[in-house]
Amino acid sequence: MNSSITHLTTSSPEYNSVSANFKSQFQHSTSPKIHSVLKINMSNQFMNRFENFKKQRKNCSKLQLYHGTKYSCNIKDLKSTEMLCSHFRCGVCGIIKNGPKLTMANSNGNGRFIWFAPFPHVSHGYTGTNSAPGQVYTTSKFAAIFMMDVIDATPFQSCYIVGNEEAILPKYLVVYEI
Repeated sequence: MNSSITHLTTSSPEYNSVSANFKSQFQHSTSPKIHSVLKINMSNQFMNRFENFKKQRKNCSKLQLYHGTKYSCNIKDLKSTEMLCSHFRCGVCGIIKNGPKLTMANSNGNGRFIWFAPFPHVSHGYTGTNSAPGQVYTTSKFAAIFMMDVIDATPFQSCYIVGNEEAILPKYLVVYEI
């Protein structure tokens, strides 16, 4: 699938809206310092798949949830699709290219689910580096959390789980530091 990313400028109303929403919901003793906000433009095929799933689930509400993941690339300088890495351990680049995949999700004993949180500080615990052997990036102080639209999410403890990739649409990637 051919997706792309748009680096939002700090003067953009969209950047300001995403940044303010992220910061206001980040309930942590230290406020996050936003480094960048990337708008994720998934492929038409991916978008159509999500919209068709949404139509089939007319009575399900759409939630905007957060998803933290590890990275193996230099997320600090990520500004365009050409800068995405191809390392299989990089959750950030894998999700931008292909969306979240159940095959990459952890099993909770009842199957594989993609996990989401209603607040970014919960997802923060699942972020960080996942460098390949021999790769060392100086951006380890940075973290990245996706903001995604999710249909048909099941509440589970203080989070949500989703067992269908078609129910998920990545919208933004917020790169920040604490």
